[in-house]
Amino acid sequence: RLFRVPYFSEALGNTAVWVVGAVIFPLAVGLGLALLLRNIPFQETFKSLFFLPRVLAPTAVGAVWYYVYAPRGVLNSVITGATGSPFDYGWLYSPDTVTGSVIVTFVWQTLGITMVLLLLGLAAIPRDPIEAARVDGASSGQIFRHIIWPLLLPTVLVVTILNVAAGFTTFDLLWVMAGDYPGKRTLSLAVYMYYESFSNGAWAYGSAVAVVLGAMVITVSALLAVVQARVSKNIR
Repeated sequence: RLFRVPYFSEALGNTAVWVVGAVIFPLAVGLGLALLLRNIPFQETFKSLFFLPRVLAPTAVGAVWYYVYAPRGVLNSVITGATGSPFDYGWLYSPDTVTGSVIVTFVWQTLGITMVLLLLGLAAIPRDPIEAARVDGASSGQIFRHIIWPLLLPTVLVVTILNVAAGFTTFDLLWVMAGDYPGKRTLSLAVYMYYESFSNGAWAYGSAVAVVLGAMVITVSALLAVVQARVSKNIR
């Protein structure tokens, strides 16, 4: 029955989009910030500012950002002020923007921990190969590509595994922010599982969704763990 219901297919597709966004964007932005902050004054201050959203409860974050995306919320007010014409788009009510809007919120909350982990990885990279490459005339891009990135890859994979697990299982942020979305059951498999189990009372069906979700998390995490082990072995 699970694979015959259209809602499950929609939830599965949205989960794939959600997981990809939850992995790529925090990693890309976090790496950029880590590279930017590692050699500047007041590094600890900036790290604290970016890490602050991480200590907030996801439900509180979702409630705040719900009003950011509301038709008369902060985002639409900024757009109205910039364009000079009224703008009251419902970011969390449209299937075209609801997932992307929540991904932005997720990135905002998880960016700090991603950046800190990458900073730790950068700090563990020995300076001698980098200095030798500079003496030989290597550019910053060449140093990053051939020295920093390969040595940072184990840390990147750890961050990826954590974000994949969070992307598959995040529920509270989606439920709070998009609770009024007409098709909220399709937002992700975690939301779909909860909706079918607790709202519809279909416990067996909800358990089937949970089994599929758990199998996906275990499979992807195991594959990433194998890749991480091989990368670490090659570096040694």
